[in-house]
Amino acid sequence: MRRTSCIALGTLATVGLAASAFADIVATPFNMEHASSVAGLTIRLDVIDHGSFAELVISNDSATAGVLTTFYVENTATTQLWGGVSLHAWSSGVSFSNGATPANPPGSIADFGGPWGGSLYAFGADNPKPAKGVGPGEWLSLKIDPGSSSVAAIQAAYTDASAVRFAGHVQALADESSAWIVTVPTPGTACLLALGGVIAIRRRRA
Repeated sequence: MRRTSCIALGTLATVGLAASAFADIVATPFNMEHASSVAGLTIRLDVIDHGSFAELVISNDSATAGVLTTFYVENTATTQLWGGVSLHAWSSGVSFSNGATPANPPGSIADFGGPWGGSLYAFGADNPKPAKGVGPGEWLSLKIDPGSSSVAAIQAAYTDASAVRFAGHVQALADESSAWIVTVPTPGTACLLALGGVIAIRRRRA
């Protein structure tokens, strides 16, 4: 069993992964409008090797309000080798479809690895939003077909922001703001500071 520990905002998050899993990415918010808006927010990504395909599991382990309503896979030379990314499974109450609005994360994502290469794959919560998104205690998974690549290469790319970044939009935070997040790995460690950037906060009122 592979075990990875991450420090996020002073909190130790230890994640036990199945033998088929490769690593985990734990959300570490920063550049926020209000520090309290993301206190306790934890969005985690796990990659699981199923042999013929990789499963990317996106879990909301937050101890506070916040619902992931969109998720993006960047268009890069690496992801263009993949045979496809599709919705795979999800917890009760979660409902997503292909496509997302907006089609891409905001331009400020460029501060975390350069300009966004476009969204090769995007997924958004169904209406009513944000109720159908991934809330605390819920999860969504994507199936990645390796295509002309391999599951091992997908696992390696997952920990390398120069190969591919994943981004998302978290809405309905405790102070009614929202946050954009992007994977940003920390060099030299399998524990990644990521979904790592809260790169933009938009004030939203109910």
